[in-house]
Amino acid sequence: MAPSSSVPIVGLLLPLLFGLPAAGQGLVTNGGFDTDISGWFHTPESLESSIAWDPMDVDGLSTSGSARVELDPAASGNGFSMNQCIEVSDEVLYDVGAWVFLPSSAPLDDSFVRIQWFDAPACDGSLLGGTDIATFEVADVWFDVSDVDVAPLVGAQSARLYLTLLEDGSISLNRVAYWDDVHFVPEPSGSVVPGALFLAAVARRKRG
Repeated sequence: MAPSSSVPIVGLLLPLLFGLPAAGQGLVTNGGFDTDISGWFHTPESLESSIAWDPMDVDGLSTSGSARVELDPAASGNGFSMNQCIEVSDEVLYDVGAWVFLPSSAPLDDSFVRIQWFDAPACDGSLLGGTDIATFEVADVWFDVSDVDVAPLVGAQSARLYLTLLEDGSISLNRVAYWDDVHFVPEPSGSVVPGALFLAAVARRKRG
């Protein structure tokens, strides 16, 4: 009897089913801000706002730090965002978010994590739409702003991840936020391609 063809089919499916990075790896460049803020851009690039490395760390480590964002009231009505582009697949779910610290010495305002999805690599092509992870106004504690099972819009090949602080102009004081442990992690539970599941079912029937 000829050997069943199901073994090579299942073997080909294994990279699709289990070949994603471990949860600790993630897709963000320099999300822990160990020594600097390299890998991140900021918009708008105005004199009223700034982003800089700071030694304060979410885990209290002396060997790491965070990104300190300061938004001047002169930027009234505008937002100031740290951002970077990440390659994604619309057949995978993601765990996305960050930790943020908002000091009570600065006025609190809308702050959130946002994703913009693009239909081409490198955040090029057409903007498909956006996803907001959370808004928050919690002072003097590190706060986890994350969500799991985040689904890219259909056709998305890349995403721009924004860490945003808004200024409403009602108070003439600078708003400040510290960001750390930014993550954008593929979830194994959401990594199965529908076509791969169908082929796996066919292979099981052939074995039976």
